[in-house]
Amino acid sequence: MTVLKLLLVRHGESQGNLENRMEGCSSTPLTATGERQAFRLGQWLAHRNWPPTHIYCSPLLRATATLAAMGAGFHQTAESWPGRGTTEDFSALTVLRADLPVHG
Repeated sequence: MTVLKLLLVRHGESQGNLENRMEGCSSTPLTATGERQAFRLGQWLAHRNWPPTHIYCSPLLRATATLAAMGAGFHQTAESWPGRGTTEDFSALTVLRADLPVHG
């Protein structure tokens, strides 16, 4: 019986994270810290006996940059999922900051 292993990875620290913004589907770059985080995860995975057979990635910049930094240890092409990861357009909300007061 084959065992399915699933690894879900969130993007590294992005510029929006650094600015405490709700990013939604905005396509913001990774910070230098985010690039290091993703690269280190790629190194960690490369030293395990668990090479990925499939990689799916949102088309957003922070996700593709995370995959690119991780991928140095994998040497595998990612399959982009156009339209996935951006299922709703919440771009009007990207100006909101996570530290704003909540009303409800």
